[in-house]
Amino acid sequence: MTVLPITRIGSVLAAITLASSLAACSSQSVDQACLQTNVLLSQVNVTLGHDFNDAVQRGMAGEQVDFDEVLAPIDEAIDQAQSDVSNTEVKDALNGFADAFETFSTDLKNQDLSALAQDGELDDSLNGQTDGLIAAGDQITDICTQ
Repeated sequence: MTVLPITRIGSVLAAITLASSLAACSSQSVDQACLQTNVLLSQVNVTLGHDFNDAVQRGMAGEQVDFDEVLAPIDEAIDQAQSDVSNTEVKDALNGFADAFETFSTDLKNQDLSALAQDGELDDSLNGQTDGLIAAGDQITDICTQ
């Protein structure tokens, strides 16, 4: 089975979680912010691990999928992380990730996933949003592993 770019999102969040876990040696304020982000985004990984990938597969099979419902736990975790994190550096990166996720979510909801199953190509807009979300996640990773 080919790994589609859309499924890389789970890998990005897993990498953020790992990076946040490794931040124990960094400055306390960044460390605390990364720890708070880690706890909340770990919950996101659980959702992405099953529900998100399952929803994408169902959409590719032509089934109607309510991505608002599927993505709600992720939105809630990001909102909670934004509320809990006060370190400016981490908060700015987290806000960038939240913006990228919102744009990705909107594009995903407008994507014809059954066409993806036929030609294996993401809509250019969604593909760009996937790359943007990965880049935003990488920024958090970089901060939390300094």
